[in-house]
Amino acid sequence: MIATSQNLYSQNPNALFPFQEPLASSTFADISGNNNKAVCQNVSACPQSGQQGLLDNAVSFDGVNDILVVPNSSSLKPEKEITIEALIKPKDNLKSTYEIIATKNLDYEMDVGKNGVLRIGISNNKNIRIAFDIPNVVNFDRWNYLVMTYDGAKIKGYVNGKFVGEKAQTGLIRTSTGNLSIGNFNASYPLKGELDDLGIYAYAWTPEEIAQKYQTIVTQSAKNILNLPLTENSGTNIFKDISGYNHNAVCAGTTCPQAEITAKVNKGVKFDGADDLLKIISSPNLNPQEEITIEAWIKHSNLGDD
Repeated sequence: MIATSQNLYSQNPNALFPFQEPLASSTFADISGNNNKAVCQNVSACPQSGQQGLLDNAVSFDGVNDILVVPNSSSLKPEKEITIEALIKPKDNLKSTYEIIATKNLDYEMDVGKNGVLRIGISNNKNIRIAFDIPNVVNFDRWNYLVMTYDGAKIKGYVNGKFVGEKAQTGLIRTSTGNLSIGNFNASYPLKGELDDLGIYAYAWTPEEIAQKYQTIVTQSAKNILNLPLTENSGTNIFKDISGYNHNAVCAGTTCPQAEITAKVNKGVKFDGADDLLKIISSPNLNPQEEITIEAWIKHSNLGDD
């Protein structure tokens, strides 16, 4: 059995991009019900879809010119409060001090930057912009769960469920006619790395809600990606994966282990030590990048003990 992840979505989003699309996609669905589709500006500036994420698929931005644009809409204009969340695995981009995660014409913004910076900001309805850096909180080349909130009084930042900084701001959020930009802005702040599960909400989450969401992500990311009980009947050449991902193991050619033998727990299979082989088709979620656990019951014929 191999353990890693499945996905998780919060309630009542204004926009939510799970980035589950397959390879070579140029349009990315919003599953909030508000139909805020994210689209590539052109073929040469489209992030790679179908990449390995923390929970499932993700998109990968090249740090040069990749960008997704979401046309302006009323659901992208929360006025009183806002929460932005994202799973991100950034890489250091030598081309830019800051790397945009998402911004709507600087009405609201969430970025990462050099020295592990989380940069967040709000422009109010009087065109007063407050944006600030929280240094040494984002881990490059690792997955981070980032959250920004604004409740009409303070802009707050959270990394992996923990509060990391705040700054005062007042007033309603500016509601310009600009589009939502993901992964770049004005061709000047390109994101380099993987992005997953970007969500925008018209209310400010509490610290308790953010901590709970992060803990749920941690729990989900430890779920099985492969579980082969190997309890099939004698003569079987396909062994079912019960993780839910359908990673069934298939005998390679005519070489197949003997099924339905007595095992430590229930039944098992016996390999001949010569050419018996089971194969599983490659899949992105069989390539965990940060952590992994593998477990198995095995009785080696030369050792004798379970």
